[in-house]
Amino acid sequence: MDWQDLRALRAAVRHGSITAAAAALDRTRPALSRRIARLERQLGTPLLVRTPRSCVPTDAGRRLVDAAARAAASWAATVGQAREVVGGTAAPPPTPDSVTWSDLAVLRAVHEHGGVAAAGRELRLARPAVSRRIARLHRVVGVALLVSGARRATVTPAGHILLKGADQIDAALAQAVSLRRPTRSASPPTARLPERLRLAFGLISPQQVVARLRASVPTTAWQLEQVPLPTAVHRMRADDLDLFYGWSMGLAMPRGRGPVRMRSLLAAPYAVAAGAGHWAASRAGLRVTDLAGEEWVVDPDPVIRAYELGLCRRYGFVPETVHVAGDTAAIRALVGAGQAISWVVGGLMPGDDYVVVRPSDAPLGRLVLMWNARVLTDADAGWLGELMLDLNLRLWREREPALIEWLRRHATSDLRRRLDRPAGGA
Repeated sequence: MDWQDLRALRAAVRHGSITAAAAALDRTRPALSRRIARLERQLGTPLLVRTPRSCVPTDAGRRLVDAAARAAASWAATVGQAREVVGGTAAPPPTPDSVTWSDLAVLRAVHEHGGVAAAGRELRLARPAVSRRIARLHRVVGVALLVSGARRATVTPAGHILLKGADQIDAALAQAVSLRRPTRSASPPTARLPERLRLAFGLISPQQVVARLRASVPTTAWQLEQVPLPTAVHRMRADDLDLFYGWSMGLAMPRGRGPVRMRSLLAAPYAVAAGAGHWAASRAGLRVTDLAGEEWVVDPDPVIRAYELGLCRRYGFVPETVHVAGDTAAIRALVGAGQAISWVVGGLMPGDDYVVVRPSDAPLGRLVLMWNARVLTDADAGWLGELMLDLNLRLWREREPALIEWLRRHATSDLRRRLDRPAGGA
């Protein structure tokens, strides 16, 4: 929520009319209405009951106005405490709307990342923009908030007081907002799969995947290879999809046009992961001897099979071709239903060939089976996703220098910290 939006709501309630509130604040009525409407959209509930000549706050609106008044008083007290640290001034406390949350976010980013330039990269702001926001905070509060050094910028004690007070105000407003969100009765909340799992289980269409990749990655940093299939469906190159999501996804055939391959179980991402060798096993707390007998099935389609087998050979996997005979039940028994092969079983037909890849050193084999055998909890998915991300970053340093450079400039701070870890990082 923005201070200016809260100020508009408080004025409308105080004057009993949006027109009168706009005149008091020297704003236009449409501008004030837009600010109040934005608050209502954020909270998902009406805050005012409007009539042609007046407005009356709803219960939610009244509680939010009270919370905003307390927040304004807390802000004035926080600024007073910050000024007392450096001896105090006689200047009146500033109004909350003279500072935006984005200004405070800049100060926090400088504190967390130790410099104006680093804060700018984190917030995707130019260095002059960061400096302007810090200067505006300085003018409003009236005391120095940063001490700039040759390489680092340190937040002063007054700045720490300001950030702590802002956290308390934000928490109080968030608690007030939570009271206003409409609650849904009876039915328990529906669990939402993490995005990586939605991709892995085919709940996001391939077209969405391609569009998202095209929007997020510059064309100079990666190449998109489309492999034509007999069904006239295009498939993304496994390595490219793995760059951002850690997993490769097979394209489903349209319903009504033969067996639907919901997700092909590719050897490619697992081969890439196992290419990190014992380093990956130690990160996962696994021993290679624990993984004896694990195997992966490569897509039965001959076009895709040739591509995937090339990846397998590149990473030292030894393929073995097996001929499938008999009915579907026999195929399921042969392949191993209920383990990691359920998606591939949907695409196999009697008479097909499929390829079993038997890696001699597969430190992530058990993780792969765990991923495919069941719907993981959020905690499991997060842990496995973190591991796969670290593996991919390690490989990108060796194979994708252009992508690494782009990520260093545009990625989030968490990803940049991962990039800065030693190549064999723990």
